[in-house]
Amino acid sequence: MLYSGFEITEFKNRWQRCQKEMEKQGLDVLILSSDKNIIYMTGYRTGLFDSNFRAILCVLVKGKEPVLLVPGLEKAGAKKEAWFEDIKAWGIGAEAEDPVKLLTKFFKDNKLKDRTIGIELDSGQRLGVTFEEFEAIKQGLPGCKFKSCCGLMWKLRAIKSEREIEFLKEACKISFIAFDAVVNQIKPGMTERDLQKIMFGTYGKEGADLKGFLTIVSGNMQDKKRWDMINPFPSDRVLEKGDMISFDFGAVYRGYWSDVTRVIYIGPIPEINREISNAMLKIHLATINAAKPGIWVGEVAKAAYQAIKESGYEHMYPVKGRVGHSIGLEVHEAPSLGIGDEDILVPGMVFAVEPGLKDFSLGARFNYEDNIVITKDGFEYLYDYNRDIIVV
Repeated sequence: MLYSGFEITEFKNRWQRCQKEMEKQGLDVLILSSDKNIIYMTGYRTGLFDSNFRAILCVLVKGKEPVLLVPGLEKAGAKKEAWFEDIKAWGIGAEAEDPVKLLTKFFKDNKLKDRTIGIELDSGQRLGVTFEEFEAIKQGLPGCKFKSCCGLMWKLRAIKSEREIEFLKEACKISFIAFDAVVNQIKPGMTERDLQKIMFGTYGKEGADLKGFLTIVSGNMQDKKRWDMINPFPSDRVLEKGDMISFDFGAVYRGYWSDVTRVIYIGPIPEINREISNAMLKIHLATINAAKPGIWVGEVAKAAYQAIKESGYEHMYPVKGRVGHSIGLEVHEAPSLGIGDEDILVPGMVFAVEPGLKDFSLGARFNYEDNIVITKDGFEYLYDYNRDIIVV
């Protein structure tokens, strides 16, 4: 039987690794409330994660199987999708009337007093309960000490299994199939939202999840209003001849994201844009080719900074920020490819690599973004789509 597309051995391995990390970090119990962490540890996925009104919690106690605390209406689904048996429900007619009371009852029934509990408190993760619920949890578990478990969860999630990499590759493939559909149909007179329809329609046809993202920035030398927008939703702006159109996009497959960037020109392309694009490709390739196992992630960022300096366009990259980030169950995960990150690259890590140049008087952000997985010998593209300048 598969759980969210994975064999049960995958989840048992995650739980074994998790317990080893809990021991290292002095954590007796984890209370996971973030949907992505719960999915990762249990295999249970539900549309109810998009609601802020019904908390779902996963309790992980060293030496025991995980426990899921769900609203009553979710119990049947959780029993079918989670890899373990212990599913407890809260709500009218259930074991407790709300998730906090059910959680405190579980701790009392299992004699879990004065424990050190890990929960999502920092580092790019968010609690899946309200502030009031979190305060009630602390009050209901007197004597327990709360610490962040975000570093632990990022460490577990950073190294992808072969199956996870399959899903990430499929997400990336679907993304570029959708982009190809846009390349083949784009023309003056369309709007940015028309391109969104093509892309998301193709996502669906190719078997992607309902989620996914697309930002579009278009403009030309006479209409530059949107060029300095980095992450806007597609608008009703009508495309014109002479436009530069930047696409940052990604499909989701079985919960796993892709995150890529390409640019289309509705010709002609100004010569300066061609020169910058060619320079940007060299920067991108220098950055991506620096990725290999055993090195500090900051070395990849250093390779990007050096290539930018050598390009002659250093003025278009005034602030030395990160040049990429991990991806997985979220479009942005840890670690980042930046000087300040101390992680070491190991096989199984997956990154979106995206150094970029900016001069909004000439166009939208100039960059390529590709997704790679670190291998024992270097790296592999999740999908090796061409990086030619695209003029239609």
